[in-house]
Amino acid sequence: MSEIVTSSPRYMRYVLGNFTPAEMVTDGNFIIYTVEMGLLLIGIIENMLMIGAIISTSALHLNLRILICNCCIGFILMAVGRAMIAVPLCIAHLRDVDISSHAWCFVANSVHHSSADSVCLSFVFIMLERTAGTIWSKDYEKTKIHVFPCVFAFLQWLIPMSMILGNFLDSANRMQYFLEYPHLPCQIEYLTPTMFLVTIIIILIGFIASVVGMTVLYNKNIKKYNTREIWFTNVNLSERYQISENIRSTHLLFPLLTLMLIFSILSVSVLVYGGYWVGVMTKEPARFEEVVKWFGRGGEAAQLFDIITAIYTISFPICAFKCHPNLFRRVRRIIGWNSYAVRPMNLNEIPGFELTTAPIRTQTEYHFQELSRFVCVLILVNCVKISMEFSDFRLPRNVIMCSILQNTKCEWKQNWTNADGVKRELDAGKPPIQFFYFCKGNRTENCGIWLDENQQPIETSSTADRLAGDSFIIEKMSFQILGDYVKIPEEKGDKKLIIE
Repeated sequence: MSEIVTSSPRYMRYVLGNFTPAEMVTDGNFIIYTVEMGLLLIGIIENMLMIGAIISTSALHLNLRILICNCCIGFILMAVGRAMIAVPLCIAHLRDVDISSHAWCFVANSVHHSSADSVCLSFVFIMLERTAGTIWSKDYEKTKIHVFPCVFAFLQWLIPMSMILGNFLDSANRMQYFLEYPHLPCQIEYLTPTMFLVTIIIILIGFIASVVGMTVLYNKNIKKYNTREIWFTNVNLSERYQISENIRSTHLLFPLLTLMLIFSILSVSVLVYGGYWVGVMTKEPARFEEVVKWFGRGGEAAQLFDIITAIYTISFPICAFKCHPNLFRRVRRIIGWNSYAVRPMNLNEIPGFELTTAPIRTQTEYHFQELSRFVCVLILVNCVKISMEFSDFRLPRNVIMCSILQNTKCEWKQNWTNADGVKRELDAGKPPIQFFYFCKGNRTENCGIWLDENQQPIETSSTADRLAGDSFIIEKMSFQILGDYVKIPEEKGDKKLIIE
């Protein structure tokens, strides 16, 4: 180890390594460890409650619930790993005895780092699961295949464990700072410089892939939801539900993603800051005193990363409960907090409308009453348009229009050039009798016979017209009528005109 020339005997004592275990853990280290353990204990309880709420709810797709639960397990294991490191150090500070070993601290360090990497990757695999729900939206909801979340959850842990294995194989290249200067076993950073760089890259990739992927998926589902085809073509109900579910779940995940963005930026900043000073200490031992000044004798600045992860562990469930009321209700049910007072929100005043709270049945009746008013206005608007276009009964060529009024008569209008009007009785099977009308001008005459376009009687026409199911049948007409069927507002049914 290089000899350091310094005017402060305090730093020389540290370099010579004649600190006791109690002195190796500074007062600042102990306070930070105590605060961190309190935060992590709260975080473990919150994440356990969140797992219970997610398991019991049906508001989210099961595949999505599996991956969110896997993320919560990552938070819990990350807290356990930190406790395995912090507790022996706190005991060393209080009792002046080291109860840890290098093997114990290596395992604790591995649990903490692998769990942290798994949490950073969680949103990547949640984004991939939502991608599968978007691509196979037609069958994703009704096909209960949970291969995706199981494979994604396995990969979410396989990648960090592979990094731990690589770190173990590369253990000979550990940071020289922890080899040259005295540390307790749990104060050593067992992560090699290579794995340290890979950890930062994992955090950045997880953040970028999650944000970009979620944004693209949200815009794609919104675009698909707003297209006309999903509502006016033969799209099954399951697909419509899955698309709306993708949009709703993405709304839930965006606040959690924003939370990850904030803490990822803070964590990477602390890691880069710590890595810089460790590099300075390794390459330039003469600057040891300057490093201690900015980094702390016990590495207190590096503990800011652990405080950030502890706050993130607490904030993740709180944000989920805040953004998804169903999960919060499930948590209240788990802890027995069901007898809460319902505080209705104040009603916003709308000019011309009286806003009062009402029973559900009254609200339902009011809703359909307002809906019927809207439909009536819509019908009147269309009726005015039709009346303006067909007021002289000169319809566009090849257009037939029917109206059933009060279920007592059927009125047909067709653009015959020379027809003066025909009234004909229709045998509908049972009373009341319904009628056909072919009209021109403002009059309807009771002719009793059919007329063709040249006003000549149609002698071969049958008088056995009838109503068959949903279709009007006029048999043996000697001329062919082609046209589009058009409904006018007064009709009470939807019957087709069939010429045989």
